[in-house]
Amino acid sequence: LSGGNQSTFDDVEYSDWFCPYVNAVYGKGIVSGVSATSFNPHGTITRQEAANMVANAIKLCGTDTYISEGRVEGVLSAYADKDTVSNWAKNNVAYCIACNILDLPDGKIDATKEVTRSEIAQIVYDMLILTKLI
Repeated sequence: LSGGNQSTFDDVEYSDWFCPYVNAVYGKGIVSGVSATSFNPHGTITRQEAANMVANAIKLCGTDTYISEGRVEGVLSAYADKDTVSNWAKNNVAYCIACNILDLPDGKIDATKEVTRSEIAQIVYDMLILTKLI
């Protein structure tokens, strides 16, 4: 991935070590900013945002992550907190649950819960297993 030589967002300076990575994953459609001009590079992400990023990355590997609306509802309906998942994230959260990419040990989706670095490591590992990259 190539990040270019200038920042895409006002709050990401070209001199920031992460600037080329932010530009690259934004350019490939894996992530978006918190607005058209802001990325919030030091902020946290939620479980549904992580699922969205991972599903977008999986698409780059050539895998179709779309599942039918009925299947989305079927997957999410198994969880009492299914209504915490934002409409924009439902397909990707359901996909990640169905593919065992999102670990739900406590039986809750916790869509708006912040993810830890260790959770991201596990999510990325499971994504790599799914896409047969490892």
